[in-house]
Amino acid sequence: RHPFPNFVYGYELIYTADLPLYVSADSILHAVHQSFDSLLLGIERDLLIPSLEALLTSMRSRLPGLDLGGLDEQARWDADFYLAVAASLLAGAQQPTVTGADPREVRSYLDLVASEAGMVSEVLFGTDRIFDFSQFTVRGHYTDEPALRRYFQAMMWLGRIDFRLIETVDDGTQRFHRRQLEAALVLHELLDASARAHWD
Repeated sequence: RHPFPNFVYGYELIYTADLPLYVSADSILHAVHQSFDSLLLGIERDLLIPSLEALLTSMRSRLPGLDLGGLDEQARWDADFYLAVAASLLAGAQQPTVTGADPREVRSYLDLVASEAGMVSEVLFGTDRIFDFSQFTVRGHYTDEPALRRYFQAMMWLGRIDFRLIETVDDGTQRFHRRQLEAALVLHELLDASARAHWD
């Protein structure tokens, strides 16, 4: 009948009032989850955010001079776009492209992320896709600090935007997307020893 802001406050008030006190399993689990959440927040803020920033900076700096070894120049532009959106989300402002990707396309996707519009049909890397941009809605402890909000959205981009090398279509047949394979190969080549350390 009486709400408490947290378990500790409730237990203390009940104990002070000399009432019977029952310590429930959910209160112990709540404490464990709160501790884990605090640890994760500290690791993300102090270690993972700087590592992600260094990783993206390293990969983007190597992209203009990368020898494509026979790959189409489109692969470099696709990698540029992919990394520019991630870097922009992490920085909280649009970052310039480094090798010719269209800044308007980067802006378009940043606007879609900001809109959290839900299901949207878009063409990405030459194929039609349906994206759920509501997944970029910041939640949990990521709402606590601006840097964590930006990190959440950058990681959501990197985790949800994939390169579909082979895609199964509605009729059950499979299509090979050479363009997306080449972009993935470019991204792989950008992981030099410095970037790889941050990735690992």
